Amino acid sequence: MNLKKNKGYAGIDISISIIIILIFIPTIFAITYNIQALNSETQREGIALNIATAILEKAKAIGYENVSVSGISYGTIDHEGVYYHIGPNKEHYKIEISVSNYYPEGTVDSEKKDLIKKVNAKVTYPVGNTEKKVEISTALIKD
Repeated sequence: MNLKKNKGYAGIDISISIIIILIFIPTIFAITYNIQALNSETQREGIALNIATAILEKAKAIGYENVSVSGISYGTIDHEGVYYHIGPNKEHYKIEISVSNYYPEGTVDSEKKDLIKKVNAKVTYPVGNTEKKVEISTALIKD
């Protein structure tokens, strides 16, 4: 005669199952959150890089003789002369453009000739509670 029946679940089986679920669900949510945050950060960095590249391409299109900070406008300008661009998810990108004459190191004043202009584009954008930046530059040579 079989006195022990194997019907249903014992309390220990249910307790172990709940403990396993309570360990794995937060881990899965944490991994999902980190993947989404990294994806968002990568997307914002890509947009910032596209903005900076567009600025440098615009400077090349303008040419050495006509290039200036005001000639390479991009986005909306504020009262301090800083450009802003609003991304697809309403995030803000601060854009700083500089144009300067470039002289190799060690060049003395008598040897300086305006042959090369350096165009620099720095795009700052928020990621969580921090700000990140993308900064690229190019050189324009006098024809």
